[in-house]
Amino acid sequence: MPKRETQARNSKRKFKSQQRLNSGGEGLLSTMQAYGLRQTAQRRALAHAIERIAQPFVAEDLYADLQASPRPLDLVTIYRSLHQLEALGLLQKSDFGQGPARYCLPVQSEGHHHHLLCRSCQKISHLEICGLEKQQKQLAQLGFTQISHKLEFLGLCPKCSA
Repeated sequence: MPKRETQARNSKRKFKSQQRLNSGGEGLLSTMQAYGLRQTAQRRALAHAIERIAQPFVAEDLYADLQASPRPLDLVTIYRSLHQLEALGLLQKSDFGQGPARYCLPVQSEGHHHHLLCRSCQKISHLEICGLEKQQKQLAQLGFTQISHKLEFLGLCPKCSA
């Protein structure tokens, strides 16, 4: 297992009980620091851009936003950073099998949320509900730990259905 992934898993366990995101403009940046990530100029720019741009976003959205900064990041660095933030649970990745993966900040109270993608216009709606808590508890009774899930729906939005 690569060293970075091992460090990310250890950090995730260490701060599991900690609230993932603080409210306010420094939320993601301070949480990244709590997970042991150094506050470099690039990470500060990345964190501010993630909080500023529309959610969910693709890596190219972040790249375009950061090109105006004094020290723009290259696309490889952005993908590497997104992967690291996802491994720590600070970003939620969604891959609908249509186009590039999309990222968004997790819901503060639940730590995750689900999506509904319109097959026609590609509009993504957030679903703040989750009915899988009972099933996760049953899996925990079987001895499983660190259980998580992803649930994504596909359909036609009201505008495209008309």
